Amino acid sequence: MSTTTTLLNINYGQLFTDMLNKGMESAANLFWHTITNLILEYWLPILIGYLIILTIAIIKLLSGRWGMFGSLLYHTLYFGILFIIGLIKGPTLFINAYFEVFCAILLYPFCYLVTRIILNKFRIC
Repeated sequence: MSTTTTLLNINYGQLFTDMLNKGMESAANLFWHTITNLILEYWLPILIGYLIILTIAIIKLLSGRWGMFGSLLYHTLYFGILFIIGLIKGPTLFINAYFEVFCAILLYPFCYLVTRIILNKFRIC
């Protein structure tokens, strides 16, 4: 008489969750390495494009409209901090649910506060 294993002993929910987590980690690694390689390869056009946008924002700032400059400053701080965190901790940190809470509770308000301090320091708004 032969013995067979039943499929009832497998925890399909845990198996599906593990596969989903590994897939998300692979996607995050692929996306991170693609972005960093693009930045390394095309750093000069990216820098020129950023400086063009910064120049337009400063021209608008000199005409009394500070919204574009403030938005550019905020997003530069936010994505710069995310990039540095990604370089230190790795791309799998971005798929962590606690990291989303960290962004919502600490990083968004911190970048807003720093932007507000900079704009007030130069008496822009």
